[in-house]
Amino acid sequence: MFSELELNDLQRLSFAVADNPFVKSDVDKFYPEIHVISGEGEILATINPTNKNDDRFGASMFCSDFRDDKLKINDDRKVKLTLSDFTAKDTMILLTVRAFDVSAEKVDPDQY
Repeated sequence: MFSELELNDLQRLSFAVADNPFVKSDVDKFYPEIHVISGEGEILATINPTNKNDDRFGASMFCSDFRDDKLKINDDRKVKLTLSDFTAKDTMILLTVRAFDVSAEKVDPDQY
């Protein structure tokens, strides 16, 4: 017997990444990105470091360096989603982890 999982009481979702959970690096490499896709397959919005929010999805946004200095080891980056912002029927939210091109960046060898 198969039962369907319903998340009716879920109001918010946070999707975060960190480069190295134990060491703060000089160069940010990974970041979360979301794509909001309609039931017809049209990309309605992309939220990432270059497009931190979209007016159609009010409280949903990209955040970086959000922890208190005493609590963080590195700079996490996350996308906060308020699910009530997504009211259209058959809307899909695709969560992806992307990487900045850091090949030209200088990294301090003392970190490793």
